[in-house]
Amino acid sequence: MRFITRNVVAGVVSLIYLAGLSQAAPAAGSTAPDAGRDSWIAVFPNEAEPLLRDASVPVWDREEGVVVAGPSGERLDLLRAQGFEPLFSARDHGESIQVLSHDDLFDPPALAGAPRFRIDDQTMLYLLPSGVEMSLPRLKLHALFHGVPRIALSPVRVHPADQAGPKAASASNPLVKKIVQATSQENWFQYVRDLSGDSDVTIPGYCDGCRIRTRASNYMFPPKNTGDPLGNPFASEYLEDKAAGWGFTGPNAVRESYTSAESGCTFGQSTQTWQNLVFTLPAQVDYAQNQQVIFIVHYDSISESSARDANNSPGADDAISGGGALLEAMRIFKGYAWRYPVKFLFVSGEELGLCGSTAYTRMHPAESMWRVLNMDQTAYDGNKDGLMNLYNWSPTSCPSCVAFGDAFVQANAAYGKIIDPAKIVRNTARMCATDHCPFWNVGVTAIDLNEDLTNDDICPCFDQRQRSGCRDTVTQINPFDGTTLMFDQDYSWPTEKAAIALIAQTAEPLYACPAAGAKLRAATARQRVQLNWPAVPKVTSYVVERAEGGCDGTFAGIASTTRGVYLDSGVTPGSTYGYRVRTCPFQVSNCVEKTIPPR
Repeated sequence: MRFITRNVVAGVVSLIYLAGLSQAAPAAGSTAPDAGRDSWIAVFPNEAEPLLRDASVPVWDREEGVVVAGPSGERLDLLRAQGFEPLFSARDHGESIQVLSHDDLFDPPALAGAPRFRIDDQTMLYLLPSGVEMSLPRLKLHALFHGVPRIALSPVRVHPADQAGPKAASASNPLVKKIVQATSQENWFQYVRDLSGDSDVTIPGYCDGCRIRTRASNYMFPPKNTGDPLGNPFASEYLEDKAAGWGFTGPNAVRESYTSAESGCTFGQSTQTWQNLVFTLPAQVDYAQNQQVIFIVHYDSISESSARDANNSPGADDAISGGGALLEAMRIFKGYAWRYPVKFLFVSGEELGLCGSTAYTRMHPAESMWRVLNMDQTAYDGNKDGLMNLYNWSPTSCPSCVAFGDAFVQANAAYGKIIDPAKIVRNTARMCATDHCPFWNVGVTAIDLNEDLTNDDICPCFDQRQRSGCRDTVTQINPFDGTTLMFDQDYSWPTEKAAIALIAQTAEPLYACPAAGAKLRAATARQRVQLNWPAVPKVTSYVVERAEGGCDGTFAGIASTTRGVYLDSGVTPGSTYGYRVRTCPFQVSNCVEKTIPPR
């Protein structure tokens, strides 16, 4: 069965690809129209990265054991003269640089006119002609292409919080225990139902009593409400509406647009602009967001064919089963103050090649990203053995990832053995078929939670495996036994709950939010502003925020303090400032406006 599946998928895709090649731009090595360009695409061993940087060669991607770089011909000749021969090189004619990550269930296809290079047993680099729009081969979660943007990466560095080495396991936190106890399986499952078209939803300004039948990226940005019945591609609007009700508004609720230049998805995305949703829970200590905890899921989905994407892409297991955990965490976390900020990141374009997550890692400094937990499909347990996969790479390639995997196991045990510890499968493979991988590629600690891919116990009807009688919904009967639901919420929910426990333990709640915030007073003297406020019960950390121009300006944190007083000496004579004090993520004091006297 596996052999047949593997070769049929590869063969079908090869035919699709060859059909597209007739319209393609010249392949790598062609003399026209870019023969005069002195730019190359090259693969080097990863130990060559410092040398490449010394030679001002941009490093575009990191895979296990290698880096993908963009040297000029002159730089390439100089490197060769120094004895550093690339493992692979080709002139850069603007090809799409694609990396296929796969396991032994998938045979990488040979694509006519497209050079390829075998990086290792599970990774293949392809250079695909520019100008072709097509769906690349995939057999999720066994194989997936991801693009390589031509954006230079920063050097990998150890986050300052990790420079002292692995830390001892954190003690159980009473506030985390309260948070875990406050989670609701009923709420989580309702989010899944809402976002996979199983229940009516009302989204102000968009629809009243409608059903979200598609989350295909091609239809969500901007919403293209087509199909019969209408697809109602309003998942982004639903998420924004939910988030706003919990206080995530303004700069803490951002739609971030990206193009294929940032994502590398020059095929499935082409010239379209897609979006990620970024909801930020501000911190009381790390107000500058230098130590971010990122909770991520892809919220896009696809059907068995692009023709059905318009109104038949439910994506219940893949991956709103995991996405519901983010929503439940947002609902509860808003009521606590935090040491470190949490980014709730809903990315698009995952189905077509990790587009949104790759773009995010290229558009934001990796230095500020501390810990990443990726949620994917978690709701299918066909053999009912209860096994759940934790991907944390290996001690050699990413010791901090393994340590974060340890933290997951510890958090799971500390807050009630939410998952039977014997059911957690620690997988050290570099599985790059979902959204934790782009963070690995830029040197950020990340782990991933999934149903049991290790033992090939994954949903039989999701993505392009779907058919008219079997879809990725919460009501679909398992085709293998004809009696049980394919979506097993009692299997999935413990994974969501344990994930929430890990994020809470990592971000560290400080106190429950008080009933009311601070009452601020301010005075100016000698080109300084003296702020003071009475202590607020339970509050141990205050964030002083300032806005240039006054209270109508944009506020940003300038200090975190444990006391009810702060002296702002970093002001400009003649300028006006607005001040307020934050006591919880979305709880701020009155604003006081002060103008600094001229000298």
